[in-house]
Amino acid sequence: MTASDRIDDYGILVLSGGEATRLPGKLLLEAEHMPMLARVIRNVSPSPDDARPRQFVLSANTSTLASDIAAMLAPKRPLTLVVDRWAKRGPLGGILSAFPAMDAPFVFVVAGDAPFVDREVIARLVAAYEPGDEALVPTHDDPAERSEQKRIEPLAAMYDRLAFVREGMPILHAGRGALHLVISRLRARFVTFDEPSIFANVNTPDDYAAFRDRVAAAGAPPQITPNLSTRPLRFEEPPMTRDRSSAAFDRAKKHIPGGVNSPVRAFKGVGGSPVFVREASGARFTDLDGNTYIDCVMSWGPLILGHADPRIIDAVQRAAARGTSYGAPTEAESDLAELVVAMVPSVDMVRFCSSGTEATMSALRLARGFTGRDKVVKFAGCYHGHGDSFLISAGSGALTMGTPDSPGITQGTARDTIVVPYNDLAALRAAFEREPSSIACVIVEPYVGNMGLVLPEPGYLAGLRALCTEFGALLIFDEVMTGFRVAPGGVQEREGVTPDLTTLGKVIGGGLPVGAFGGRAEIMEELSPLGAIYQAGTLSGNPLAMAAGRATLEALREPGVYERLEAAGARFTTGMTRVFDRHGIAHFADHRGSMVGFFFTANAVVDLASAKTADTAFYAKFFHAMLDRGVYLAPSQFEAGFLSLAHDDATLDALLEAADDAVGAVLAPA
Repeated sequence: MTASDRIDDYGILVLSGGEATRLPGKLLLEAEHMPMLARVIRNVSPSPDDARPRQFVLSANTSTLASDIAAMLAPKRPLTLVVDRWAKRGPLGGILSAFPAMDAPFVFVVAGDAPFVDREVIARLVAAYEPGDEALVPTHDDPAERSEQKRIEPLAAMYDRLAFVREGMPILHAGRGALHLVISRLRARFVTFDEPSIFANVNTPDDYAAFRDRVAAAGAPPQITPNLSTRPLRFEEPPMTRDRSSAAFDRAKKHIPGGVNSPVRAFKGVGGSPVFVREASGARFTDLDGNTYIDCVMSWGPLILGHADPRIIDAVQRAAARGTSYGAPTEAESDLAELVVAMVPSVDMVRFCSSGTEATMSALRLARGFTGRDKVVKFAGCYHGHGDSFLISAGSGALTMGTPDSPGITQGTARDTIVVPYNDLAALRAAFEREPSSIACVIVEPYVGNMGLVLPEPGYLAGLRALCTEFGALLIFDEVMTGFRVAPGGVQEREGVTPDLTTLGKVIGGGLPVGAFGGRAEIMEELSPLGAIYQAGTLSGNPLAMAAGRATLEALREPGVYERLEAAGARFTTGMTRVFDRHGIAHFADHRGSMVGFFFTANAVVDLASAKTADTAFYAKFFHAMLDRGVYLAPSQFEAGFLSLAHDDATLDALLEAADDAVGAVLAPA
């Protein structure tokens, strides 16, 4: 068969990593009202009227993308879908995944980010093919494209995996990016045009017109030039730079104490400078330097639907268009209140405020006013905001900052706060027996998130409920973190233990500042204006937060949502455990729903003392290794992590692959 015959007998392989071409996500400037990948398919795939059938394969790294493409094809074309989690392996991974499905004499590879490559260009390249050539690669000398080499595996390993090339299967490629380098570094021949930038990126119809002009001016056939580079090359991953984040931090420190508005953000627990965020979407955010990260913090818990979820954005925009705040009641407050009462078992009535700290401070005052008692019991390592009564043996940022007892708290406040170990019912009983008629309430994170994720031992929460009932104290569940996250009704629904009062925040605001506290009607009715216990707030129940909260809770009531969140948490925890086990790293990991956590310790972590056995120095190294691989963990060993509905299997698999590489890098000899 001659080279000219081959135009009627070839296969087409379209590679799509699913990010730039994700459907129905980013649409490619809608050339002819078609998403980018749809245009690629239309332009390069065989027509149903073609005399000879030609093979067409789409290699996608998510099943969602594949199904989107399959549904979009019209008129129907012969199509084979190959779905594999190859995104982190780059285009080479897509070739390796799809090639077993290819049986054409040779294959033309089209990158999913080359929407204007068409059959005419393919014909020109095929015409240049000479039997014996192992690959034809349109190339140019754009330095920006060379930056893509960071995604390429060491060439020695590549040779082993590309056996089909050495067996004579020709590959032609059009597009841009790392695949140029992958194939041109093989012992092959490649195509060069006289115009160096002829295959520069093409994004619009105007770009396409210029591109076609350059192709026509280049003459035919293109010159085939031997590739003189036959020595295996190793491409090292270049370090991720965060110069703009560092500059932004320096600027912030001039006018903001410590450069941050919440201490844990300052990276004191891991060292280095914090990442400054430019924008976010789904499970990822992008920093000022353009680096993108898988986010495992999700604004410390509120973003259970993902960053910039369209339902939340739409709800907030519609509310803002009517006014941002009124200082007067709205129906939006009742809308959200009805949802909270319907979902949270302990709540008959609810009062909204503007933060979790406000919620816990107000609940504490309400408990004291309702019982006529002064003292409060909290647990070492639990954090309930920065109210004075709670910063006694606090966890979270206070623990990370090395100041578990903050200056500025009076001795009287300290005397009224009793601290006992978490998961120790005997210690709590002893406290009650010492102060049988003085304790107004016991406040607890039922699943602790502020010394890392620490879970209650079997029967512990029920034991708290029994002791509070026995001694006439109120039980307050601080579900600011866990509310609506671990179950629709929080921990109290999941564990079947009902507190007297519940504090809420984070998820309830969909990413906007909001808090709430609620409980039995007889207790809540003691609040002003019905009762004498005062609580107020200028922006309490503001319409933007109410709209975001309602949209979030309505989305969470859809079928299958919590099963998906539970599966994400399990996939993260199981995967991290496998990574740490494979490298022989002592650890303790667990999850509840989409709330996750791990400690670098050989001990079971059940309280603050056992949490402190964690190797914080190793965590700091691991944190930075993950950051350099595009994964953002909590910048403290003593914080839980949070996933979202946007953390799909492909995202989590990419995260776990990064974790495996990160641990290896931390353990590697200096």
